[in-house]
Amino acid sequence: MHIYNIIAGVMLLLFGRKLFWLFLGIAGFLIGMEIAPMFFGDEPRWIQLAIAVATGCLGAIVAILAQRLAFALGGFFAGMYLALGVGHFFALTEANTMLFIALGGGIIGAIIATLIMDTAITILVCLVGAGAIVGEFHFSQAMQILIFLLLAGAGFIFQEKLWPAVRKE
Repeated sequence: MHIYNIIAGVMLLLFGRKLFWLFLGIAGFLIGMEIAPMFFGDEPRWIQLAIAVATGCLGAIVAILAQRLAFALGGFFAGMYLALGVGHFFALTEANTMLFIALGGGIIGAIIATLIMDTAITILVCLVGAGAIVGEFHFSQAMQILIFLLLAGAGFIFQEKLWPAVRKE
């Protein structure tokens, strides 16, 4: 079990929209942790971890410097992470297939995030947070789906009710 995935998931469920740069950093890190072993599986673990940290830093820097681009990148990262989770759920292992699925999910996530930014980001943050947590446990598929939906819903309600969005006009 990777405790950092669970910690990252909880942080996203509670504070992901409020600390958008944190969301992009964590989402980038999680993408790096999923992708690096596919292409650098023969390399030492520290190299894979360095790739994940670099991807996370890139996301956080973009969030700080270019907010509009950051929303699209956040949607892209979230879409990629969720698509990779779906690929794992259906036991797909071919690296090129998973990369294609991840890119498709990323594009869809970026489009959704730019169309309905605030609500989309909250939803995507909660989905990624729930996915990061559920992915670390080995329950039945039905139980994973149920826990995923409950965590995502609880995170969404928490962020919408306790961290209302600051609207920029």
